[in-house]
Amino acid sequence: MVDYRYFGAKATLSVTPAGGSAVPLAAIKEWSITPRFDHVEDYDNESVFLGDVARIKGRVEIKIKVGMWNPVVSTMWMKDILKAGVIATPDGQTSDTNAVAKFTVTGEVTPFGNATKFHAVVTNVYFEAWPVVGQLDTWNPQEMSGVGDKVVFTNPA
Repeated sequence: MVDYRYFGAKATLSVTPAGGSAVPLAAIKEWSITPRFDHVEDYDNESVFLGDVARIKGRVEIKIKVGMWNPVVSTMWMKDILKAGVIATPDGQTSDTNAVAKFTVTGEVTPFGNATKFHAVVTNVYFEAWPVVGQLDTWNPQEMSGVGDKVVFTNPA
């Protein structure tokens, strides 16, 4: 009998700013990538039952929970959320622009044992907010959510 349980022994996530290089996120607590679609339901005038369904809008939702982070190194790509298009000099200040910073997010789960890896790449991801949390006598986690346009799931060797 085939064992269909999938135990992720290690999960990694990296974020690549447009025109930049990949930044691996350390101490990942959890991440999720959810392709989601809006649907339109069609009902016939003479029936109460569902006639047909069509997808009209697609997006890929991303949620990231980082357990610990370096406020100097780890946040360089995050600062671009505040000042889109100024990756070379992210100074942590918001800017008066309607430009949106977009990223590529790559996630990989390395399983325990001989199971196959699971790899996901989401393109054109934007983050609506950059919440900075301060807690006394404990880790100060980062929790972010974003939306991308497309995802590709693969099983690399």
